[in-house]
Amino acid sequence: MIAADGLVRLMQEPGLQDDLIAKHERLTEALRASVRQGLLRPGTAIPGERALAERLAISRTTIRRAIKTLVDERLLVQRPGARTAVAHRVEKPVSLFAGFSQDMRAR
Repeated sequence: MIAADGLVRLMQEPGLQDDLIAKHERLTEALRASVRQGLLRPGTAIPGERALAERLAISRTTIRRAIKTLVDERLLVQRPGARTAVAHRVEKPVSLFAGFSQDMRAR
């Protein structure tokens, strides 16, 4: 599983190797980095909890906690009965921000 392998590599980076950092925080940061680096693209489903637990050798509870953090940040989307996926983000340059009325007219 390519995404899981990428997460393993990211979790082994020097900044995330520190035992003083909780595992769920390391996984959260590794998932964020995977999205930033394009390993996980918008709309892509992340590996399931079981697969991640086996590949990363951490508990499913830890994985759920990391995923919940990223769902709360709206970086990931969870749907009942479906896999968790990377959220589609609307990114606009700051120079293009408009007021509500202007934005509605543009649509």
